[in-house]
Amino acid sequence: MTYGTTLRNLREQQRLTQKEVADLLDIAQSTYSLWESDKSTPQVEYIPKLANALKVDIMKLIPQEAPIKIVNNTGNRDTSINGFEVKIEGKDLFKDLLESKEEIIKLLREEIRRLQNNTA
Repeated sequence: MTYGTTLRNLREQQRLTQKEVADLLDIAQSTYSLWESDKSTPQVEYIPKLANALKVDIMKLIPQEAPIKIVNNTGNRDTSINGFEVKIEGKDLFKDLLESKEEIIKLLREEIRRLQNNTA
């Protein structure tokens, strides 16, 4: 089963349209459609939002076998030339996401403590 097929099946289980999911993610319906048709994959930042919208554990949306390819074409009008390419195994990406989340929480807690000390 392809990634897009998985997305479509999960969306249909929730009885949502592509437009409804796209609205929940604050993206264009055409962007979401590309994900379901395997012409594109969601950026990492959308995975948690997508899991929430489809009411599934985030692990259902992280490919475990196939590598995830991330290509940066930012600011590059000629999309045939890629700025860089990174391939990451899905399980490694999930581990990195968790570590990033934990680091952000730690930094936020430190900032809260600092602000509380400054106001005391």
